[in-house]
Amino acid sequence: MDTTSKTLELRVKDFLKQISLNEATISTILGGLVVVIVALLIYNYVKQLGTEAQISNTAASTSNEELIKLQAGSNTYKVQAGEGLWQIAEKEYGNGEFWTDIAQANLLDNPDFVEPGQILVLPQVDKSKFGQILSASSTQKLTSNTYTVQLGDDLYNISIKAYGTGERFMEIAQANNLASPDYLEVGQVLTIPRN
Repeated sequence: MDTTSKTLELRVKDFLKQISLNEATISTILGGLVVVIVALLIYNYVKQLGTEAQISNTAASTSNEELIKLQAGSNTYKVQAGEGLWQIAEKEYGNGEFWTDIAQANLLDNPDFVEPGQILVLPQVDKSKFGQILSASSTQKLTSNTYTVQLGDDLYNISIKAYGTGERFMEIAQANNLASPDYLEVGQVLTIPRN
């Protein structure tokens, strides 16, 4: 072997010894680098989620504003904390039954969820439609403590006949231990609680 190859061999051995001595340092540096990369990925992911939420809220508000422009002449209402469509309908129309009109006018995907600050269109409603139901059923006012279910009856309408309001239908369901208030059989005799 000549001197040049011995020198090269010594250099390689020295380099390998240095790497082996600094193995702990190199591992620490690589581990830190992995942690930094993972942290950056998490940061970008969270930042992207926030941006998508902002875009979604902006899109919702834009479509809501367009809806308001389309229904010119309608009133608007700003939702307050703790309010639902029923409470808004009671406040604005005097009858919670009109919540469905508000939901339809605003093209709400989930009418059970409205956010405080959300602007809703309050459409023109036919306030007599619920009055007609009440006046028609009030001529058949139910005064007895029992009622025999007829074809087409439901607890809501029975409650209107018995109490003048459909809001007490659950009292009838509970008094009769009904498993499902939506299911009644023709001829079934219901107890009408009076208190």
